Amino acid sequence: MKSKRYLFIVSFIILAVLAVQFANAGFLDKFFGREPELGPVGVDVSLGNSPPFIAKYFLIPLPPLNQPFNPIAGSTTTAYIGFVAQDPNGANDLPTMSGSVAGIVAGGIGAPVNSPSPANSIIRVLNSCTSYDCTTGAPGPPGQFFACDTPQLANQKAYVCDATMTYSDPPSLSTTNANDLWRISIAINDLGAGTGTIAASPSVVSGMPGFANIPNDYLRYNALSAYNIPLGSTISFTALLLTTPNQPAASPIAIENYGNVPLPTTQITGSNLIGANNPTATLSTAAFSASGSTGGAPPSECNVPTTAVQLQAGIAKTIPGVSIPWTSAGAAVDRDTSYYCANQALNTPGILTGTDTQFAGTWTITAS
Repeated sequence: MKSKRYLFIVSFIILAVLAVQFANAGFLDKFFGREPELGPVGVDVSLGNSPPFIAKYFLIPLPPLNQPFNPIAGSTTTAYIGFVAQDPNGANDLPTMSGSVAGIVAGGIGAPVNSPSPANSIIRVLNSCTSYDCTTGAPGPPGQFFACDTPQLANQKAYVCDATMTYSDPPSLSTTNANDLWRISIAINDLGAGTGTIAASPSVVSGMPGFANIPNDYLRYNALSAYNIPLGSTISFTALLLTTPNQPAASPIAIENYGNVPLPTTQITGSNLIGANNPTATLSTAAFSASGSTGGAPPSECNVPTTAVQLQAGIAKTIPGVSIPWTSAGAAVDRDTSYYCANQALNTPGILTGTDTQFAGTWTITAS
């Protein structure tokens, strides 16, 4: 009897285990006509906005947009830069610009590293930009900007931007030394790729790794040697005495730097003065002298040859002590002054011919 009882208990345990296994496998559901619940699992994926980046800078092949750019004496000029932006989300996520800087986070051109201080801290900001479709060239003709990368046309846009530069901005003295060229810096926003979150590209400066293709990644600005004598400047001598030497002019003449290089040499070419009332009367240029300094006894502008030079009709004479600097600050700072003197007594033989009380003429001053 005990063996039968044990057999029954063992059989019951085996059936219980099998029942659990069948239940876990859905066997009982099928046996009793019920299917297992294998319901769908939801999947939710949210894409973020990948930021754009500046792919390259490029030279613009169309005049007058192409480099190098030329300063205009005493004025401003417009310089242009080109760059290609790329966005992993597609070119449609890059801003379209037409004469604005909307979308430019930061942009401009910085003076060459080798410029004298404080010129190397000059930044010329971008005034406006225009975007171009890399596939069609729109709004320009197809293929206008060949700088786009063929495999990435669908992800890129080309941009042309302009900046205002002044006549005194530092020149690019070399086309092979990056430190002598203007550095471009650009960062751009995208449109958010439908995420509502705008992403900005890293700022890229000429010379960074991947951006050192001289001169394509830099801006070249030519040197200009130019000067200006303020309008209305006149060398005036008032009530000169016939028998007195070393009589200084009433006012000096300022000479301004209207370019972006120093002007160490200033010359003056005199001519004999003509009587205002008697055209046959003349006052010889040899009566006069010039200098870059004044004061003292005799006055420096009269002291030939120590600090002054004697003028001579028709011959250019270098004025001692006149050297016009260039610091990129402009004509208000970059200037020098010349002083004049009737260092000879007018009754000296050969100086005064004929009779008159008023004489006038034109002298030419040059700086280089």
